[in-house]
Amino acid sequence: MRIIWFFMLIFISCAAVAEVDTFKITRDVVDAALRHPFPSDKSFLNYKIEGMCFWKHKEHGIPHFSSTLKVNEFLPDAVVSVYDNLGSNPWKYANKFIDPLAKDVGDQIYELKDDVKPNSTDYEVGSTKNMMEKFKEVDVIGDPALVTLFVTLGFMLIPSKADAYNLYYSSMADSYLWRNPLLDDITHPQDLLPNVRTEGSSIDEWGSIFPRIGYINQLGDYKAAAVLALRAADIATNSDQSHVYHYLKSGGCGDHCTVWASHENDFNDVKFQEIYPVRQKDAEKNFGINDLDALTAYNQDQLDKGDGNYLWVMWRHYEGCIQGDGDYIGEVTW
Repeated sequence: MRIIWFFMLIFISCAAVAEVDTFKITRDVVDAALRHPFPSDKSFLNYKIEGMCFWKHKEHGIPHFSSTLKVNEFLPDAVVSVYDNLGSNPWKYANKFIDPLAKDVGDQIYELKDDVKPNSTDYEVGSTKNMMEKFKEVDVIGDPALVTLFVTLGFMLIPSKADAYNLYYSSMADSYLWRNPLLDDITHPQDLLPNVRTEGSSIDEWGSIFPRIGYINQLGDYKAAAVLALRAADIATNSDQSHVYHYLKSGGCGDHCTVWASHENDFNDVKFQEIYPVRQKDAEKNFGINDLDALTAYNQDQLDKGDGNYLWVMWRHYEGCIQGDGDYIGEVTW
């Protein structure tokens, strides 16, 4: 039934007006997973069996024992879209079915606050006197490729904490706080200090994670989009937020199992695979690069290729036991 639903959504998404359909995302992600499945500098899946875990349960009073794999892996949990305004999301499915509904939710929140509704088309890149200031919208949605990946490899993987097509964060639904830094300023004053939560380095700063709003001062368009993607991923994968979001669980993923939340300057536990406007086949660090010796900002040429819109898949690090039946009683690691 899940497979039928998966292909129905692929068919529906093809009718939307955007650049990337669900089939392309699934193809690129599965290809990346199988291209270099085992640990290497180029691997997204980075799959490794580390041992065995043992479980005990009772049936009719008789104890039964079973075992599962202990593994270390990355899973493509979410599609992160970064785009200029309503109607320009590169993912067809999200552009047609998710974003208009999220916009309505955001507008209703503005009405409750007796404030003026935002019109995303009123803000364009470079429209202010400060040419470095940019504004973009962001979605974090469960990756549709998870369905295919677990149909084929599910028996050897820790299950993802993400659900395919599930909306975890939309800056349009969270439009009030995505445009107003006050709440983050009050609740996270320690994270506003220079170089505390910053992508890049003090020498070449891409941008700060806090406050988690859609405005950013950054000349490089790719750099700006990357920082905004990290802000949205931080909201979705950390449970201490006050934004409008659906928690993409981090921390525990079962007995003796851990999944990592998104964090800046972290290629060991979170990897971003670019899908649009440039297809990334192999894993490599693409956020926070030092480009002071370059004539232009890192990947600045992608501004024209994608009209300022981007699509990444966020791969998160999972490590521990595949959940077994009954109570955990121990493990053997090699």
